[in-house]
Amino acid sequence: MLFESNALFLFDKTYKYVPITNYQFRFILAIFFFSSLFVPKVFSQNFNYNIQLNEVSFHAPEAGEENWILIFEDPLPNLQGSPVIQPANVISGIDQTVTYEGGDQPIIRPAAYVSGSIGRVSAIFKTADCSGSFYIKGVCSSNGIVLYQLPNLLLTINQQGIIDYPPSSFNAPFPNNTVQHYENFTITWYMSDNANSTGRIIGQSNNPVYVTRNIPSLFGEIYHSLLYIGCKNAHGVSSPSQVVKKIYDDFLDRCVQRFNSLHCMEYWGNNIPQQYFGDGSCFTAGALLAYEDATCGAWADLFNALIQVQGISGSELSIVTWNYGIFPPSSLVEFAPTVQSFFQNDANLVSYFMYSDTYFFVKNWKIQTTNGYNNLYFPDFQCLECEEVLPSTSLTLSNGNELFRVDDIGLPGQGNPDPRSAFNNHAVVKYGGKYFDPSYGSPIKGTAQQWTSDAIEGLGGVIIYQRIENGMNMYYNVMWAGHTLDGANVQEVILSP
Repeated sequence: MLFESNALFLFDKTYKYVPITNYQFRFILAIFFFSSLFVPKVFSQNFNYNIQLNEVSFHAPEAGEENWILIFEDPLPNLQGSPVIQPANVISGIDQTVTYEGGDQPIIRPAAYVSGSIGRVSAIFKTADCSGSFYIKGVCSSNGIVLYQLPNLLLTINQQGIIDYPPSSFNAPFPNNTVQHYENFTITWYMSDNANSTGRIIGQSNNPVYVTRNIPSLFGEIYHSLLYIGCKNAHGVSSPSQVVKKIYDDFLDRCVQRFNSLHCMEYWGNNIPQQYFGDGSCFTAGALLAYEDATCGAWADLFNALIQVQGISGSELSIVTWNYGIFPPSSLVEFAPTVQSFFQNDANLVSYFMYSDTYFFVKNWKIQTTNGYNNLYFPDFQCLECEEVLPSTSLTLSNGNELFRVDDIGLPGQGNPDPRSAFNNHAVVKYGGKYFDPSYGSPIKGTAQQWTSDAIEGLGGVIIYQRIENGMNMYYNVMWAGHTLDGANVQEVILSP
C-alpha cells in the first residue's frame, strides 16, 4: 500500500511543512539503503562472534630503547668441555617480544623495562568471521590491582579473520627510580560496540614483567634469574642502599632460588663437576645459575651482578687473602721438620701442596694439639682435583702414629649446612663501605676486621698424603693450623678492596 501524498512532509526554505510524493519517499529510502553499505558495522554487545586472544607482544618504549632490557634465558651446563656453560638464547627485548601465545598450553615470556619508562603492548585476535568493526581495549593489573590502561581502539576484522591491536602505550609510566616485580602481569581485553562502553571480556594474558631501578650497568648477559631475584626481593623500593639490602635479605636464609626452580642453590655442594675448576668461566653468576652449585667466586659474582642489573653503582668484588705479616710463607717451610718427624718412613709420600698456598680456616674448627704434633689433623673438605677421600675417624701410619679427623659443625653456607671451610682465598662483595658474604649468607659486616673475627678460626697449610690401599692410590689431605686468631686488634686476613 502506497503512502498518501499528504502522509509525509518536508520543510521548504521558509521552514513550512510541504507534503512529499510516493516517488520522493522511495528515493529517500534508496539513499539510506545504499549509504548503509559503506558504513562500518559496530555490533552491539549481544553479538555471537567467537573471538579468541591469539598473542600479546611487549615493545620498546616510544622514547628511549635503552629502557627496554634484553633478557637471556638462564644458561645450561656444558659437560663436554670449556666453557662450563652453554651459550644462552635471547628470550626478550629484541624489537617486539611475544610474551603470550594462547592455546591449550600457553607460551609465556618475560618483559623488562627501566623505571620511569612507559610500557607498550600490541595484540592479535582471531575469529571465524570476516567482517565487522568494534572497540577493543586492555586493562593491566597485578594481583587484582589495576595498574595501567590501554586505549580503546576501533578495529576491523580483516579478510583472514584477524584483528590487529597496534602497539599502544600505557596511560602512565612505571614509577620513577623504583624497582617493580609483577609475577603475573595480567592484561584483560574488552570488546564493545562503542567507545564509552565497558564491553565484555574476550581474553586475558599473563606474563612476568620486571622493572629495574635504573639502566643496568652489568657488562654481559642479563639472565632471567638476575631480574627475577633482584626485582622480586626489592619490589617497591627506591633507595639504592635499601635495594641492595633487600636483595641481600634473600641470601640470609641460605635458600636462593633461580627462576622457575624450587631448589636452593648450593655453596660447595655435590653438583660441581671436576672439569669445572679448569675454566675461569666457572667463577661466574652464569655458572652458578647453570649448576645451581658453585664456589665463593660465583656466589660473589651473582650478588654483584644483581646490584648492577638494577643500575646501582659502587659495588665491587673483594678478595680475602692472609696477612703475610702475621703468617709469612716461611712459617710453612718451618713445618717440614714436623712432617718428617711425624710421618717418618711415609714422609716421601707427602706432597708439600702447602708451600705455594696458605689456607685460612673458616669457623668452626676444634683446633688443638694432636699427639703433640703441632695441630696436625684432617681437614673437613675433599680435594676435587685429586680425588681425595676422607676416613671416617682416623688414619694410622706405618709407624703407628695416628691422624685424627677433628671435625666440627662449621658456618652454614647456601643450601649446605656444613660446606668446605679451608681455603687459600675467598670472595665477598663490598658496597657502601660494608662487606657482604653471599656464599654463607652471613649478616652484613661494617668493617673488614668484623668480618675476619666472625668468620675465620685460624691460618695454616694443607699437605697431601698419598699411599696405596688394596691396590688403589688413596689421597688424603692433612691440615696444619699454624696460627689461630687471638682476638687482638690485628687484621690477620686482608680484604682487598
